[in-house]
Amino acid sequence: MKAALVRTKRKTAAAVVSLFLMVGGALGISLATAGPAAAADYGISVNQACKYTYNTPSTWADSINLADPFAWVCRMNTYTATLPPAVQVVSLGGVDMQKYCSITYPGSRAVIVSWNAYGWKCRR
Repeated sequence: MKAALVRTKRKTAAAVVSLFLMVGGALGISLATAGPAAAADYGISVNQACKYTYNTPSTWADSINLADPFAWVCRMNTYTATLPPAVQVVSLGGVDMQKYCSITYPGSRAVIVSWNAYGWKCRR
């Protein structure tokens, strides 16, 4: 008698779960939960980051120490109208990597994944 009661309860429980899964599936409800999405890293164009930082299309990036991710400097050429024309390289300052990431990959943040000048990535 006791074994029959246990079997009946198991069958009833299995039927309830089965019914829930059928109804839930029909309504688009899932019991499974998605885990956190894997972060994606995207490369940074430091030249483009200089253009965004100083809002000047003629800027370019220069690293004064390839072993240091913070050694990037934005530079710009200036020309004088003399004969012969003179070119002068002007240092504008550092690079705003976060601004580049925010514009290029909205919702991302600038991170260093490797301790060198090219170790910057946008992570989303």
